[in-house]
Amino acid sequence: MTTRLKYVNPMHVGAYFAIINALLSLAALGIEGVVFLFSAVFNPPGPFRSLLLMLLMPVFYAAFGLIVGVVSGWLYNGIAHFTGGIEVRFETKQQPAAAQTIA
Repeated sequence: MTTRLKYVNPMHVGAYFAIINALLSLAALGIEGVVFLFSAVFNPPGPFRSLLLMLLMPVFYAAFGLIVGVVSGWLYNGIAHFTGGIEVRFETKQQPAAAQTIA
């Protein structure tokens, strides 16, 4: 069965992007924490600033992800209006018959 995706809700796309970006930023915190630690060693006022940046990073990533997601959804809807959307093919598979047990 072939269908076309002609509309996406920009706010849902934005929420999806925000969540994905926040999770990715949490994964990157470990690596960036080491960098912030070394910057704090060589820059005395750095520890508090570095800690604040590490705590705010997921919030900023989520906010920018929301903005980019909403704009992307809006752009997709505008382009899909002229191109007809993305063609998607779905396939349905039948479940194998359950094995019968003899009592």
